[in-house]
Amino acid sequence: MSNGSRAYRRAIDLNFPLERLLDNVRRYIAESYEAVKIKVGQKDMAEDFARAEAVRTLLGPSRPFMVDANYCWSVDQAIRAAQGFRP
Repeated sequence: MSNGSRAYRRAIDLNFPLERLLDNVRRYIAESYEAVKIKVGQKDMAEDFARAEAVRTLLGPSRPFMVDANYCWSVDQAIRAAQGFRP
């Protein structure tokens, strides 16, 4: 019986090249983690969106996926990011 908690894997991966990030996510999946969280906060938010899209594609639609900006955005930037990550 599940206690309702779900393990997720996170890493300090903001500056990893995309392929290294995806290799790490593949390893997390192989290690049976239920969900993944990555760092975001690139100078160009479009890069964050592209990285998130690549990770989401790798994870598939059913695994929980989170992003963490570590307070690096203003309120306006956070709103723009939320709108950009929505798709």
